[in-house]
Amino acid sequence: MNGAMTFDGHRNTLLAILMLAAIAPRTRAQGAAPADTVMPVKFTANLGLAAASGNTNVTTITAGDELIWKRGSWGLKQVFALIYGKSNGVETANQWGLGLRGDYALSKRWALYLGARYDRNRFAGYDSRVGEDVGVIWNAVVAPKDKLDLEAGFGLTQQQDTSGLKSNFPNGRFAAIYRHTFKEKTYFQETAVALPDLKDSQNLRLNSLTELIAPISGSIAMRFSYLVQYDRQPADTSIKTTDQLLTAGLQFSF
Repeated sequence: MNGAMTFDGHRNTLLAILMLAAIAPRTRAQGAAPADTVMPVKFTANLGLAAASGNTNVTTITAGDELIWKRGSWGLKQVFALIYGKSNGVETANQWGLGLRGDYALSKRWALYLGARYDRNRFAGYDSRVGEDVGVIWNAVVAPKDKLDLEAGFGLTQQQDTSGLKSNFPNGRFAAIYRHTFKEKTYFQETAVALPDLKDSQNLRLNSLTELIAPISGSIAMRFSYLVQYDRQPADTSIKTTDQLLTAGLQFSF
């Protein structure tokens, strides 16, 4: 009888172990989110401020953000930029930019993009400039410390000048984005964009943004940037073709 009880006890123990072994993988599978449902989000904001008082009163503010969302082959990016300045109570700069773009990866090296952007800069001669673009991305260099993306596409531009003149034209778009990482969260980045008018070869816009990021703490870094905006045919002959802005400020990452 004791032998039967011992056998029954071992059998019950074995059945319990087998049941636990069958249930455990299901429990882990239910408790952990599948890899393709994870939605990583990265948010970065930057702020720069310069103020002087006394014989000259000058205030300059630069602000912006970048929100990136990725899931599987899909990616979404939202960007915002503001440049505002006053000198002795007179407004000297007021530039706004807002963009939204979606990417779809075809492979490790190739992707498609579709985007739209709104800009306003009365000091450059336009009240509004809206552009829609579509194109292809090639990850030309993918290395531990270096990354180079090349983009090519075309789009449409709708512009309203401060004079009231409206113009619509197709444009090409060519961009190069290079990043060199010195160490974690410390990097140099150069973004260059060419936007030629496909109807008027004399109408060409070039933008260059050079950035150097150096962390102060886990989520705060110093940001130095140099922005160059070139417009071969500004809306008014009294407007210069090139704007340049050198800034230093803080960047916050979450």
